[in-house]
Amino acid sequence: MNTKSNWIKKQRVILRPDPKRVLGQFFDQGNPERMRTIAKRVADLTDQQTQQLLQFARREFSKRHRYYEKMIQEHFSLFVRIFPEYDLIPADKKILIGTYLSKEYSFESTALMNPSMVFFEHGMKSGRSVTPFIMSLRAVGEGHISSVTFRCGSLLANGSIVIENNSGWATAPEVIIHPFEATAPVQIRFSSEIPIGERVIFPLAADECNGIEDVRMVRFIDDDGSVIYYATYTAYNGKIIHIKMFETTDFESFKIHRLQGAGVQNKGFALFPQKISGKFAMISRQDGENIYIMFSKHLLNWEQADVLLIPEFPWEFVQTGNCGSPLKTDEGWLLLIHGVGAFRTYVMSAVLLDLENPGRVIARLREPLLRAEKNERHGYVPNVVYSCGGMIWRNRLILPYAIADHATRICTIELKALFNKMS
Repeated sequence: MNTKSNWIKKQRVILRPDPKRVLGQFFDQGNPERMRTIAKRVADLTDQQTQQLLQFARREFSKRHRYYEKMIQEHFSLFVRIFPEYDLIPADKKILIGTYLSKEYSFESTALMNPSMVFFEHGMKSGRSVTPFIMSLRAVGEGHISSVTFRCGSLLANGSIVIENNSGWATAPEVIIHPFEATAPVQIRFSSEIPIGERVIFPLAADECNGIEDVRMVRFIDDDGSVIYYATYTAYNGKIIHIKMFETTDFESFKIHRLQGAGVQNKGFALFPQKISGKFAMISRQDGENIYIMFSKHLLNWEQADVLLIPEFPWEFVQTGNCGSPLKTDEGWLLLIHGVGAFRTYVMSAVLLDLENPGRVIARLREPLLRAEKNERHGYVPNVVYSCGGMIWRNRLILPYAIADHATRICTIELKALFNKMS
């Protein structure tokens, strides 16, 4: 399929990783006594030395963080919980110790990829001329640690797509509840003063310490018409993975859950945007090769999975999987999929599922919808195009996708033309 055809249009904007965006983090030495030694060295400085070092730190770092002083004080407070005697030293030396217990982490220095997008009114009302959306992206930094970042944008009546500029800052949320039990929900919150594009969800729990990967957002409409945003993702601790889900109504306050049940295996969980016959429905990949469908009365518990698709065409002989939550259309549930073929080349394609019985495939595209073009092949992982979810808008599929596991771009696809090519 020629991706340069007039029914597939690629936007010029490309979102690239920005190493200048940094999170301020606690510099854990891994040894409390070592931190105590550092604090003693700082406490023994003269007043003049203290002021000089404080001025240097403010000059070099204060403009790189929205809440510089607050961040430093919080890092000192973590230290003083262990060594309360240091709460008695002068305030300036407390702040200076805090600078030695702080570090910057360039959370998207390596990649900004695997996007998903949903309709969301981020301070801009939707109307005939504009439709606002929010996009999640997987940001990868030092040590291949992945976190979640967001970008806001708008779909304009003329067909163009506008992505809002970021402030350049990055801010982690306040942890409201962090229970000891791994199965209990974590609750976090961002201040409403912090723009959505500045909010970053960095790994918080031990089961995701090496990454929050491939967030698949969905705008879920419940039976009573209420709207809540869910997002499934892969939590990785460096050895094993778990499937987790966050929920929010405003992208300020979040609850994070770990999914349970015998059917919670492997990766690629993507929730349908509504219940089917009174049950939640999910697409998954249980075995690293095939696509499965699941149903459950309980959002957080999944027991059984049935095979939906197996690799059939050469471009997916290695494996196949979903590229986000199914999208509801008049023709059926549009399920975007990926396939892996020779030379570990990732391509994207599409499948139509029955609206009433989504376990039944009614049509599919028998060739790739998107593959990496010449200028998209090179990056962190070559020959890859991949998405975690798009949205339907004015008879078009708006599809953000990653190129070479490095950067992100967006294309628009005419639904009628897509359906005409499916059989």
